[in-house]
Amino acid sequence: MKHIQGGLKNEGDKNFLNVGKFDKTYAGAGDMLAKASSFGGENPNGMIRDVVHDRIDNLDKQGASDLAQKHMNKAIDKASNFISDVATKECGLSAAEIAAWKASGAGAGAGAGAGAGAGAGAGVGAGAGAGAGMGTYITTSFIKY
Repeated sequence: MKHIQGGLKNEGDKNFLNVGKFDKTYAGAGDMLAKASSFGGENPNGMIRDVVHDRIDNLDKQGASDLAQKHMNKAIDKASNFISDVATKECGLSAAEIAAWKASGAGAGAGAGAGAGAGAGAGVGAGAGAGAGMGTYITTSFIKY
């Protein structure tokens, strides 16, 4: 995790994520990780998570120890879940508004889109075009009686 924090801080004042009321530079995202008491990330919006994950995954990984390299993917997932969970809570946008944000290109460079924009529930991705229909994780369970 320290390598990710360092990579974020090295990117400095470049825009990391600006969605709704949530606006962080790379250095600000690194500070979030440094100050975190735990890395919960229980309920991030999938579209925000895709953007955050891609930006963290694209950080320079050279110089990381062998041990850090071995656990890098898990650390990237934890950091991505944590930051995107905070962003989801603080952005003040509905799922449909987040889908529109992503479709507008605000999250450009994050994830390849799939799907035709058809959504379920609150209309996530409705009319947002290619790529906006995916990213929200839906968990279902089947109980056999």
